[in-house]
Amino acid sequence: MKKIALLLSLSCASIAGYAQDTPAPDTTKTWTIHGENTFLINQSSFSNWAAGGVNSIAGNLVFNYDFNYKKNKWTWDNKAIVGFGLSKQDNIGVRKNDDRLILNSLLGYKASKYWMYTFYANFQTQFAKGYRYQVNNKELISDLFAPAYLTLGPGIAYKRDDNFRVNISPFASRFVFVKNRDLASSFEMTQ
Repeated sequence: MKKIALLLSLSCASIAGYAQDTPAPDTTKTWTIHGENTFLINQSSFSNWAAGGVNSIAGNLVFNYDFNYKKNKWTWDNKAIVGFGLSKQDNIGVRKNDDRLILNSLLGYKASKYWMYTFYANFQTQFAKGYRYQVNNKELISDLFAPAYLTLGPGIAYKRDDNFRVNISPFASRFVFVKNRDLASSFEMTQ
């Protein structure tokens, strides 16, 4: 009975958390910052369950933020996504299920009503070591800055409003960084 009461309390709290109104944007500000934080815990337990299953527990933490600048004909849209999560399953142990650091930036100068000249930059990597799991061992396949990707280049964008934008960067370049020399040699072979 206590578990049902706890579940109902958490459900009501989550519904109340989503029932908030979004304030109207302030047009006098040049910078706007908005985003969301997500903390997720998931647990599965199977006992006396004929269909089978594996007991597990997982936790994820994600920060997803936009930092946008707008003044006269200039706009600068930035997005940062940082996520990390672990899961533990019976007979398997602890493994990561989310691991990302993504930074996007788009600088734009208005050319006409919906078109902009742009410069795009994107950076991606992960925080922790990543493994390929085999029967009796695990093989290191990634780490912080091993690899890291940097993409940048000029372009044009069609931006109808803040919720719809298409950026075209035909001359964008992508750079791959691998700080771990052992991983760099194996990464070169797979590309």
